[in-house]
Amino acid sequence: MTPLHTIHQFHVGAVYGDGVTNAMLLTRRLLRAIGLRSEIYAVIISPELQGDILPHTAYRHAPEQLLIVHHSMGHELRGWIEGVPTPKLLVYHNITPPSFFSTTDPLRAQVVLGRDQLTAWARDKIFRGAVGVSTFNAEELLQVGHTPVATIPLLVDLDVLRAAALLQRPLRDSTAELLFVGRLTPHKCQIDLLEVCAALRPLLDRPVRLTLVGGGDPTYLAQLQARIAELDLRDAVHLPGRLTNLELHEEYRKADLFLSLSEPECFGMPLLEAAVFGVPVLA
Repeated sequence: MTPLHTIHQFHVGAVYGDGVTNAMLLTRRLLRAIGLRSEIYAVIISPELQGDILPHTAYRHAPEQLLIVHHSMGHELRGWIEGVPTPKLLVYHNITPPSFFSTTDPLRAQVVLGRDQLTAWARDKIFRGAVGVSTFNAEELLQVGHTPVATIPLLVDLDVLRAAALLQRPLRDSTAELLFVGRLTPHKCQIDLLEVCAALRPLLDRPVRLTLVGGGDPTYLAQLQARIAELDLRDAVHLPGRLTNLELHEEYRKADLFLSLSEPECFGMPLLEAAVFGVPVLA
């Protein structure tokens, strides 16, 4: 048997600040630290990661390699993955069930495709094994027929988060700062958070500000903005969109409470991040 010298990783998208991408970067650092060669390959690569993450077309097979394939959404690279002769390991980050998306949401087709691919790979024995990043995810892998399956929590670089949490908190006024971090989409329930904000305002003797970090569905964003106007919350709700890691860490340092009403949370990375920053979490 040829000794293993190289472990590469693949994910369709490498997005700056994304939980899967951060996990891949930390995994690569750990693999390199023990002397293995390791690169990350992707199809979609954020500008901030160009040159650090390599295009999947640059991938080359060698007999001493293992390829870790991260799966979190349906895509058109199934044929490429199955055609790579390198032994492969699947890491499943979960795919939100299609019932959480409207029939007109373009993401619905992607999640259906992603779950179909997960089942097909189990049937065709494409991977030597599979990893769920939580017990919940590992159970889904077993249900569709993957074996063997291990549970390994998503790798999070706590050292980076702890260092950021130790920085001095920004000067603050008396405002009660509520925070939620997540993609703008109906199943994350940001509209419900607006209702909470509106209900809290007359109950507290200080102003309330709700910050909703995240990009996403333009239709849902328009609904949020309309509801903000209806509830007269223009001065109380902040929608900054997607943030850099430094900007996001600043929001955690300002927050008094991390508040989540999200329906499906297959890992809950922002809840963990808030906890590292010492922010109370209500979910």
